[in-house]
Amino acid sequence: MGILHGLTKPNIRALIEKKDIDGLLRSVTSTDYVGFSETISALKMLGEEALEPLFKALRDPDGRIRGISVLVLGEMRDPRAVEPLIQRFSDEEWHVRFYAVLALGLIGESSIDFLIPVTRSPEPEARRGAVRALGELRNSRTIPILLETLRDPDKFVRITAVWALGGINDPRTVEPLLCTLQDPDPEVRSRAAIALSSMHISTSLDSLISALQVENVGIRMEAASALGELNDPAAVDPLIRALEDENSMIRRNAAISLGKIGDSRAVDPLIHRLKDEHWNVREGAAISLGKIGDPRAVDPLKEVLKDLEFKYVQTAALQALGAIHKDTPPVPPNS
Repeated sequence: MGILHGLTKPNIRALIEKKDIDGLLRSVTSTDYVGFSETISALKMLGEEALEPLFKALRDPDGRIRGISVLVLGEMRDPRAVEPLIQRFSDEEWHVRFYAVLALGLIGESSIDFLIPVTRSPEPEARRGAVRALGELRNSRTIPILLETLRDPDKFVRITAVWALGGINDPRTVEPLLCTLQDPDPEVRSRAAIALSSMHISTSLDSLISALQVENVGIRMEAASALGELNDPAAVDPLIRALEDENSMIRRNAAISLGKIGDSRAVDPLIHRLKDEHWNVREGAAISLGKIGDPRAVDPLKEVLKDLEFKYVQTAALQALGAIHKDTPPVPPNS
């Protein structure tokens, strides 16, 4: 175990001098973000000498130790870590699995040939991890195998494959993604519509509207943003309904999209959102009311100027009022 500095804080320098890898790994607590960063930097400094102890730590009973080890190996960018990291795709802790994906993305192209066979693993978790890691690489070499995984029996693998292909943004992916709009699962179809929209490929408006209804929060969030980019008045009513979503980020994205479309039907629902329990939704509503420019929003926005607890909201309201009354922008109240 490590040497303690004072009563509680580990002495990182002393641990480095002793090359105490185990002590460094166990010196981090879940709430000590500074110590977390220091430990990762210290282990990177040890370089080659840290590799074998880190590989061993990947099998530690403590998930926290496994997670830190995965992150350090990613930061070290050593191709020898690829296979041990791939084995973490089946870790019992979700954060270790997620860190393994990120770590392989950092290691880069040298991991591709190791990841491709894992996309055919009998374990769905392993296949999902491999597809996600390939997607993080944003490399056109991965397109053939990602297209293959669009037919995976696990819907989450297919969702991840669609996300990955959308991120590569290669013309070869357009037709397969269009075909995926017919996938039997609504979440896969929704992700395909979002991917195509991000690639500026015309897709069915109905597909994106349907995406606002799926269970996956991330897909609803992206759909609410994508509908604003289409600038189609037919999206206004669905986005107004999305202002009632239980997730605050979806409500915010819907508010911002309504401002981009600029339809006056959104004014009253956006005014209502100026009293949302989450400040980011209130800010988004204020921004969009300024873009729409309807004078009905003036008095509600003046009330928002009293929101001294969240300056971002107050600033958005002030700018919105300035946009509505370009000649005489209001002066915020004294705090």
